[in-house]
Amino acid sequence: MKIIKEYCENTNTCVIRTNCYGSSIGFINKLLKVIKEDFPHIEEEYIEIKYYGGRFFANTYGLEFNPGILNIPEDYDSINNLEYTK
Repeated sequence: MKIIKEYCENTNTCVIRTNCYGSSIGFINKLLKVIKEDFPHIEEEYIEIKYYGGRFFANTYGLEFNPGILNIPEDYDSINNLEYTK
């Protein structure tokens, strides 16, 4: 499972998802762990579970949140738009 980390400057949103179709609580907790490692100040109630419906990540789940800071880790890829969600 490859973890995909993205940052959309247009919406100030970070995205954590994978290239697989996981949807269990364990899967979501793995994504949450990545967020907590990169952004320890983020509280869980501000993280949204998203079900994607766009061309590239259709039928996959991920987490999105506003990081609230300008220092985004270097391993986050810059994207222009967020993926369509269902």
